[in-house]
Amino acid sequence: GGTPPERHQRSRIYSIKLESYTPPDAGILVSCSSGTYIRTLASDISIAAGTRGYLKSLERSSSGGFSIRESVPPEEWESGFLGLSEALSGFSHVVVNKRAAEGIRRGVQFDSGDIIRTRGDVSDGIFPVFSPGMRAEALGIRENGRYRLSRVFRL
Repeated sequence: GGTPPERHQRSRIYSIKLESYTPPDAGILVSCSSGTYIRTLASDISIAAGTRGYLKSLERSSSGGFSIRESVPPEEWESGFLGLSEALSGFSHVVVNKRAAEGIRRGVQFDSGDIIRTRGDVSDGIFPVFSPGMRAEALGIRENGRYRLSRVFRL
């Protein structure tokens, strides 16, 4: 009986940099994997420093290939959006040959022989599929060693 133990994603801290320190406040810049609890990290740092502390404020400066430096305030939304192809290019993806890209536009599936380049790990989950000119054609998924289309873009 009983339930199996819960599986937790392991967090990774790539770097921590002290940006400012005006007692009792410290500003730190953390580069970490998704799933990292920054509030817990702040508490752990304060304990390691021999005191008690908490997270006063938090600002996410980048996530999933997007940076706050590239963000656009609401008053500029009409002119500031990235195109779909540009927005998806930072994710793990595949680039298929021209023939396959033309087929995808008509809903034709592609296979591993059609892939001319891969960026990142596309073995699990949904990923963008690009034509050779880096135009986003579709979202693909790999299941049981085969590729299939999840969504075709009508651009």
